[in-house]
Amino acid sequence: MRRVIGIVVALFFWSQNFAQEAGEETINGKVYRIHIVEGGNTLFGLQRHYNVPVEKIIEANPSAAEGLQVGQRLLIPTEFEQVESSGTAVHRVAPGETLFGISRTYKCTVERLLELNPEAEQGLQIDQELIVPATSIAEEALEVPSQQISREDTVVHRIAFDDSIVQYTVKQGETLYSISKRFMVEVEVLTEVNKIQRNKIAPGDVLIIPLKKERVSQVAVKPIDTSLLVPAPVQLLQRKEKYSIAVLLPFKINSNGAVISGIVDDNTRLNSISEIALDFYMGVELALDSLKKLGLVAEVNVFDTEASETTTKGLLDNDRVKNADIVIGPIFPKNIEIVSAWARSAKKHIILPAAVATSTLRDNPYAHATVPSDITLIRGMAAFLAQNHWDDNVVLVQTGQKDEAERLEIFMAEYMRNIPKGVANRPIKKTFTGSSSGRDLARSFDLDTLNIFVNLTDNVQAVMNFINTLNAARNSSTAHGKSDVIAFGTRAWLNIEPLNSYYKNRYKLHLANTTKVDESTPEFLSFQRQYRAKYNSDGSRYSIQGYDVALHQLANLLLQRELNSGVMNSFQMEQIGAGQGWENKSVFIVCQDEFQLKLVDIVKSSTATVSDEE
Repeated sequence: MRRVIGIVVALFFWSQNFAQEAGEETINGKVYRIHIVEGGNTLFGLQRHYNVPVEKIIEANPSAAEGLQVGQRLLIPTEFEQVESSGTAVHRVAPGETLFGISRTYKCTVERLLELNPEAEQGLQIDQELIVPATSIAEEALEVPSQQISREDTVVHRIAFDDSIVQYTVKQGETLYSISKRFMVEVEVLTEVNKIQRNKIAPGDVLIIPLKKERVSQVAVKPIDTSLLVPAPVQLLQRKEKYSIAVLLPFKINSNGAVISGIVDDNTRLNSISEIALDFYMGVELALDSLKKLGLVAEVNVFDTEASETTTKGLLDNDRVKNADIVIGPIFPKNIEIVSAWARSAKKHIILPAAVATSTLRDNPYAHATVPSDITLIRGMAAFLAQNHWDDNVVLVQTGQKDEAERLEIFMAEYMRNIPKGVANRPIKKTFTGSSSGRDLARSFDLDTLNIFVNLTDNVQAVMNFINTLNAARNSSTAHGKSDVIAFGTRAWLNIEPLNSYYKNRYKLHLANTTKVDESTPEFLSFQRQYRAKYNSDGSRYSIQGYDVALHQLANLLLQRELNSGVMNSFQMEQIGAGQGWENKSVFIVCQDEFQLKLVDIVKSSTATVSDEE
């Protein structure tokens, strides 16, 4: 019977947090927030963030009229905080948020958000400030003098909008949709103004485009002295002779009475959850053997969470957990939330071996998510298609499911971001599944090139309806039947039983996945040899996951060694934003071919960051 070893290893990283707000101060009976200027701050941005007029900020900080400096201490008046803005408010983008999600929060359309924030068409960045509709929508101007601003001037900003009409000549490859997004004008408006039939336009057509021109005047800000920029919020771990690691897993020892009693036979089985946890830990233990050869000295303590929130909370009071340098686990969502919140407060790095919600990484630079999220997989899929199939016929098929709209938005933004520079990409088509006869879907085919149909829903019924309709479309004519067709879906499709091997192979089903096991690779064969020698049995997928996660994350965090290629994982850990957690951005593109799941490529997903815009 396999053994459970009670050792826990953890890592403690010294960190330095830098916050924009540094408390409050009362001066002459007035309460002010304290703001420490960061690189990129402007008076206009501060006005939007705090909802305080620029002139009031400068009134409290006269030197700010001459420009802002990184590290400068500003007093922000608080008497305006409860004053409702005239028509708009400011929303700060959190990790994982999308325009679609924000539009639902503020009960407006995505088009309205893009009208207020044209730069958002290129993608959102964490901590980006968006203008959003408040209780009433009104484009009211904020006053700004046109003359040169001096310290004595009353400093006010104006955002003024003028209606205007331009004429635009359609270029090769452009569609009404792409032009509507470029000029922030709805397709319906373009078709009505230009009397366009069936949304058809051609290169050389001249379109009338009604739009709004925005005039913004801002207080001048001095160039940033980059030598004053603060360091990253989490510093590298200081080297130690010996580390302490804590492993928190749901062994559920008390649910395995027969095993504990020692009275076992061929029919004795571990609790299913216990078996997963034990397999995972045996992989961790094997990884620790390899890490010792690389020079790691560590004390490992293992704890049973019992898959219980109460037990998990109690473990956080254990001295061996509290004194740990690093924590591995747990694996259930509720317990992950509990331990991640504690790790953030205690400044303990936590390695998360299972999929987590984006909110777990929010404002928690100590959390390391080793499994890419579904959104990250969508981004990876889009990046792969943009980089490899920008000149093919890519068709986004919508089914109207709740899980789809946000994914479509994310896919489109990432696709456009990854198109190779200097190429005339073919516009993506958007369509619905249509009638079961396949006639509607057949219209999206291009019989002279590769057709790639992308469907982003996890809904089983919607997926099968799409596949059956695609099959009908391909059978609608001899030409369609001979056309080259590939289908792209989500990783959830792997577990859809009605989606049989015939369909997967006919459409060379492509998926974005978190892992890929290839039993012929040297890495896999070496792992199994080591595993058999140590445990006299073959390792499972859970054993491999434990091995990969522990070996590569501990080597990186503790030994500063990059071992990014695992037995079935690839690790490209990226901080999702300043002061945020870390996520594995490595995405496996796999396809069903000759009744086998084969690796096509490994791509790196991305998030909309400042570096992406440069």
